[in-house]
Amino acid sequence: STHKMNTGENALSLVRQLKRDGGLPPYDEETMQKVVTEIGVLHRGVLTTLRNPYVERREPYGASNIVFYHAAVTRNKRLAMTYLNERVRRLMVARWCCGAREPPEGLDENMSKHEREFWSNYDSSLTQYAVECGFDLTVDMEPPRELYVEVLVLVDAGHFVTEDGTSIELRQGNTRYLKRADAQKLIKMGLARRNSQS
Repeated sequence: STHKMNTGENALSLVRQLKRDGGLPPYDEETMQKVVTEIGVLHRGVLTTLRNPYVERREPYGASNIVFYHAAVTRNKRLAMTYLNERVRRLMVARWCCGAREPPEGLDENMSKHEREFWSNYDSSLTQYAVECGFDLTVDMEPPRELYVEVLVLVDAGHFVTEDGTSIELRQGNTRYLKRADAQKLIKMGLARRNSQS
């Protein structure tokens, strides 16, 4: 019966586990099963109230019972889905960060069977997409701080020292990726032009 259980406490404890642990704590099958059982008990409470011929649904007692049971079911479902969704989000972040096809050490033993299946499917999709794009999407996750421009060197001009002090050789017909400021200097000097293929 519902009066003997702390309604919602099991579901809330799942979310609290994730809040305490920034990584991926072990999947808590036992508590998740308690949440599923509690949802079933609460749902039966709604049905019992609705089927009881002695309870008038429009009266405060009947209406409040239905609202209580329904709200408790909804809350438990939302907390359980938050737990599962956050775990999946953390798995996705781990896959992008580690760039490995296998889960990083310490992560695999904390995953449920379904999470391992998700990892495998997600990894396959990400790998297939990367192959189709022609580059590894998990490399250089942050955008570059400096924008680079590809320029075509128009004349043999010897060495050019860039803003960061690097000396580069300018040979006619070569292309170079340079910081925008360096590229603009070469273009203004008539030594290079922006490569139309870039």
